[in-house]
Amino acid sequence: MVLLSFCLISQTVLAANKFWVGPYDGSAASPSNWSNSSGGSSGGAVPSTGDVMNFDGGNVNRAVVDSNMNTGDFLMTSGYTGIVTINDGVTLTLSSSSESSIITVSSTGRQVSTTSIPATNLNMGGAFTFSVESSPAIINTIVIKQAGSLPADSNISNLQLWYEATSTCAAVKPLSGTTQFGSGSASFVNNFATTTGIMNVAAASKVCLYVTYNIPTAYSDSFVGHTIDPQIYNPSTDVISTSSTASPATTVYVPGHTIILKNNIEATSTDVISSVLSLHVNDPAQDPTVFYLKGGIVYKKMGTSDPIRLTNPNFVVQSLTFTDLSGDGSGRSIKIQMLVSNMDTGNSGTLLNISRSYSTSATVKANSGVSN
Repeated sequence: MVLLSFCLISQTVLAANKFWVGPYDGSAASPSNWSNSSGGSSGGAVPSTGDVMNFDGGNVNRAVVDSNMNTGDFLMTSGYTGIVTINDGVTLTLSSSSESSIITVSSTGRQVSTTSIPATNLNMGGAFTFSVESSPAIINTIVIKQAGSLPADSNISNLQLWYEATSTCAAVKPLSGTTQFGSGSASFVNNFATTTGIMNVAAASKVCLYVTYNIPTAYSDSFVGHTIDPQIYNPSTDVISTSSTASPATTVYVPGHTIILKNNIEATSTDVISSVLSLHVNDPAQDPTVFYLKGGIVYKKMGTSDPIRLTNPNFVVQSLTFTDLSGDGSGRSIKIQMLVSNMDTGNSGTLLNISRSYSTSATVKANSGVSN
């Protein structure tokens, strides 16, 4: 009996993950000793050509290869404290795939436009998508970056990723039908959070990945106008697969930004239109600079300073909308529309039957940022 011996043969194969769940000294040739998920139900079929044999913390019992086997990769993680033995005269052949699937990472939908805090299980809105063409892929690691103005390390917690194989992604994470990628939650370090798990992407199909998180910090005025912007900064390095490579090598993000508001600040839920405009500026004392509508009054708030009223007390602003005209979600070109009614100065609080609509546009400099 030997601890482990095998030979390598290169050929084109399609991979599937198989996890050891057998008893101590259980046979690796028995279907009841394998599962399709870590620590999952038995009966996942014996690993065959191209399949990945996984030995992990889901089961640490010793496994015995007691008959010839042809499989794909052999993966033993740090959580597995047992051993794998191969009986004398038995061969374990690992078929290394010569064809590597390309995982294409993209996005769909738009982010949730606004939120008040504290917030629990907040949906990012929209979804990241993963697809392959000719061969299936298995994703093991996904790294999410928080690129908005709210510091993630100190203010965002309980990041969780949920996925679903479907042709059409939902606007936000569905209440049922999704599977968590990994277990527990991830924390941010320097605004990056790493989650490990098992996510299968079938050939010629699409998987939607939804992001949820908490903002547990008690509310303060310093949060007004700050944005949350989860993204996959570089899929070629931040999406890791044992069998495939990911593309592109450029940032993938769900269009839009989530802006933090007080509950009594008015805002629409329309995807491309909001009554809040948040600008990133170079002066830290004025970042972000936020324009918003509250109680018929337009305010400007710079950084942590007190809001400044911009509209005349003799007028009531009925609506204020900011529309992104850039076409790429960058917010570089903004259309501003405002409906204003006259106040009857002789009868406080009464509106005159006189209203005017104003419309203009503005261009944001390239070294600034905008969220609407």
